[in-house]
Amino acid sequence: MVVSNISATQLKEMLLKEEGIKLIDVREKWEYNIARINGSDLVPVKTFTEYSKNLNVEDKIVVYCHMGSRSYSVCQFLIQNGFKNIYNLEGGINAWSLEVDNLFPLY
Repeated sequence: MVVSNISATQLKEMLLKEEGIKLIDVREKWEYNIARINGSDLVPVKTFTEYSKNLNVEDKIVVYCHMGSRSYSVCQFLIQNGFKNIYNLEGGINAWSLEVDNLFPLY
């Protein structure tokens, strides 16, 4: 089982070119309130298993967190459960702040 990482720059390009991408933020609400990528769903890790029952295994899904480790674990879970088009935002929202939108606060 291999998780595909995507850079913040690659994600920005993907979001500009494609529709129907499911963007999932697995951080906590307090983190989401600091900075978030527009259009993302907040689904903290502890609630993700239940939430995943409503996802389509064919959807293109990008998961992110603060630095990329929580989202990586969620991606592994999704792949183990038959999801096919799963991407982990490498470096998380921190990388997005550094590479794409420097107005996002670092924390």
